[in-house]
Amino acid sequence: MEKYFIVTKQSKLYEEYFYFKDNDEKIRKTSKDFMDKNEIEATKYYCTNSAFYIIPTEKDLENFNKILCKPVDNNLRAFKKTSKINKAWTSLLDEQNIIIGHKPFVQFYFDRGYGKTRNRLFNIDDVVYCSFEGEFEVNTPEGFVEIKASEFFKIIEDYEGRYNNESN
Repeated sequence: MEKYFIVTKQSKLYEEYFYFKDNDEKIRKTSKDFMDKNEIEATKYYCTNSAFYIIPTEKDLENFNKILCKPVDNNLRAFKKTSKINKAWTSLLDEQNIIIGHKPFVQFYFDRGYGKTRNRLFNIDDVVYCSFEGEFEVNTPEGFVEIKASEFFKIIEDYEGRYNNESN
């Protein structure tokens, strides 16, 4: 059974979520600056604490083919670990004290957050919303306020309507 929540400041998940969002934005900006500085033309990329990956353009292939690993999913290619570019990436992360993390694991906040689970985690106007569905009935964690499914989806619908009106 799926349940819907507002995550309040009393939950550590609230703090973790906004830390992730801020860090993610910092990583995005750092990545774009890094790509500009190194004349990487690709618009699609993926990065970790130890590697920088791109889906190379023709120009990127001309410039970097010798230092790119073989393609993995969807033609994503890592710069070789020993390449100047990959070393520059890991050095940049160290210099700027950036650690690439992951979105918080919602299931860890529930007493029975194991087995097959699904969740959503997002914010609208600095309010964090969460849904959780698991194989077992779960209790509401501390700092979570359960809301009705209709209220949860109405919030999303109103936001999407507001967002669509702003972009027109």
